[in-house]
Amino acid sequence: MKLAVIFGGTSTEHDVSVVSGTSVLKNLDKEKYEILPLYIDKDGTWYEYTKNVNEIEIARIGEELTDLNKIDNVMEVLKNMDVIFPVLHGLNGEDGTIQGLFEMINIPYVGCKVLGSSLAMDKVYTKIILDKAGINQAKAEYVKKVGDKYIYIDKEFNEKNCHIEEICEVVSKKLEFPMFIKPSNSGSSVGVSKAKNIEELKAAIAYAAKFDKKILVEQGIVGHEVECAVLGNEEVITGVIRRSKSSRRIL
Repeated sequence: MKLAVIFGGTSTEHDVSVVSGTSVLKNLDKEKYEILPLYIDKDGTWYEYTKNVNEIEIARIGEELTDLNKIDNVMEVLKNMDVIFPVLHGLNGEDGTIQGLFEMINIPYVGCKVLGSSLAMDKVYTKIILDKAGINQAKAEYVKKVGDKYIYIDKEFNEKNCHIEEICEVVSKKLEFPMFIKPSNSGSSVGVSKAKNIEELKAAIAYAAKFDKKILVEQGIVGHEVECAVLGNEEVITGVIRRSKSSRRIL
């Protein structure tokens, strides 16, 4: 079976994706698959990672890859695969865009489809779906920055142009400190800050806006991270719920 593993990408999580991608390549069964490693650089150029798949080691954060051969016809390469394993993080990787490409060329791929990927990538819309499903979650407020303007968005999605000081005042009345401020469309903790007061909240919103115009402000909760693998749709297989190895109390 011809398996393409795609990693890197143009998002702020490029370096994390390289670590994840090389980890997948190192651990795949080389006897079962004919593996083609495909690397996308930060500018969006596609390359074949030509290092012997049996010699690939897990990359370090920020490590520059060598052994790259530029691909002139990406579509031809993808169409020649039996299945694709995208190990891309962030925008253009986990948000449904590249999944849509795979759907258009009718190639099977690992992971969620277009809608699931898109909704799960956008934290604001994830919370809307969870709310409609009646799932408990941290309280949150939604802010946008468009150009030099900050916009506060209420629960009915009414928008109000505000100074950042006004937004912080409104948010601090609705949520309790500490708060976690996050770009809506980013992962791997990129752009995320913890605020314990108004001044830190102001700085955190401005910082998150560097990564996405949509910003989520969540009330901090005390708890432990748990994980559970879920596979399938109509016939669902679930793993055992267990505490994450990186679990820690959130204060």
